Amino acid sequence: MVWFLDFFLEEKGSFTIKSGQDRRIPAGVYSMKWHNSPRFGRKLPLLYNDQVPESRYILIHSGNHAGHTDGCLLTGFTRSDNQVGNSRENLIYYWSS
Repeated sequence: MVWFLDFFLEEKGSFTIKSGQDRRIPAGVYSMKWHNSPRFGRKLPLLYNDQVPESRYILIHSGNHAGHTDGCLLTGFTRSDNQVGNSRENLIYYWSS
């Protein structure tokens, strides 16, 4: 079992399994694999499961507020109302391949 001491932020509102919708992801247990992201220019964790296909492109990436999520999860060491902090540092610390 792996324990993380970080916070995640995602978009408010309803969820979807469809790609390109900038919506929350369904609650559940997800598998992870590394994805070469052309947009971010690096490998990032990609989440998927039986209900949510890899083509939904749920990535864990850096950002500070919901406007940065693009339907993905943001990670950070700190949190406050509707944002996470130290996101890039967190991504490097926990999520570098």
